[in-house]
Amino acid sequence: MEKNPQKLEDIVDFQKDNFAKEIIEENGEHMAILFALKKGQEIPEHKSPVDAFIYILDGEVDFKINMDIEVNCDEFFCNVVEADDNVFKIRKGEIFRFASDVKHSVLAKKDTKMLVVRI
Repeated sequence: MEKNPQKLEDIVDFQKDNFAKEIIEENGEHMAILFALKKGQEIPEHKSPVDAFIYILDGEVDFKINMDIEVNCDEFFCNVVEADDNVFKIRKGEIFRFASDVKHSVLAKKDTKMLVVRI
């Protein structure tokens, strides 16, 4: 990565057939990752090795939590107002924090660029 200031959304570009990702900083399990997803592209279900948060630079995603519990936003640091059946709509400018043991997937509802930080 360049040492000069850059716009985050310019670091990663969309790909036709699959989502794109660029690791911009890494320290063991802790990292900052930029993703670019075209509308309809999905990051399949997985778990993060550590707690993390997602910040939408542009676009909108459905963040689906695959657990048998009802998510409490106070516990998960979410400021997202729309959620249905553990599917959170996260839009441009919104942030959502989730725990490491939470299985989740991400579906782009619009062309989306997002930052994921594993903390």
